[in-house]
Amino acid sequence: MVLLALVDHRYRFRFVNVGSPGRCHDSFVYQRSDLARHINGPLFQTPVANISGTAVPPLILCDQAFPLRPTSSSPSATEAS
Repeated sequence: MVLLALVDHRYRFRFVNVGSPGRCHDSFVYQRSDLARHINGPLFQTPVANISGTAVPPLILCDQAFPLRPTSSSPSATEAS
């Protein structure tokens, strides 16, 4: 079973999706979730914070299973030297 969840900076759950079979890839579950529709909608297009005079849009930190979008950031793999 796959759990897809979104928490805010205060560790409060903002979105939960439970019930997809464990054989489903995370990106498959995400793309078919209400969360994907909300993130791609107007809610995440509007800056909601102003930091030192700069409008800052919402940002979601995620892993490599999720598509890279203007509203998301995921760690990048680097080769060890």
